[in-house]
Amino acid sequence: MKIQGLNKVLQNLAEVKATKGKLGMSCETGLKKAGLAIFREAQKEVPVDTGNLKGSGFTRKIKGSGYTAKVAVGYTAAYAVYVHEVLTNAHGRAYNLKHAKDIALGILNDRGENQKAKFLEDPVKRMGKPILKIISDELKKGLEA
Repeated sequence: MKIQGLNKVLQNLAEVKATKGKLGMSCETGLKKAGLAIFREAQKEVPVDTGNLKGSGFTRKIKGSGYTAKVAVGYTAAYAVYVHEVLTNAHGRAYNLKHAKDIALGILNDRGENQKAKFLEDPVKRMGKPILKIISDELKKGLEA
């Protein structure tokens, strides 16, 4: 039996091994960039009353480096989980309609149309392919360097 292309596969593996450090850092950079992309989308949907929740958002490497890097995206406000998980609270357009009278009187502020619960989970679900592309683009740059 003859396997065609085996020499090319072995050559590619040798190149990857030779650039392992560069690729590891490229992987870490890709993870950080992917985290920032998720964060940007989450910031568009996070409910805002005083701005504390939105201001508590972060993206950061929490441990490891290279291939073992772990990047976290989240919110540190004490009530972040409550706002994220309770689906019965009115946010965005629903909030504006529910409190239209108080908003008109200046007692409450109106909310952005896109504000809602699941402001972090939904962007992650939506961005599966773009996240992988961000990481893969960084790995390709590492191979080209």
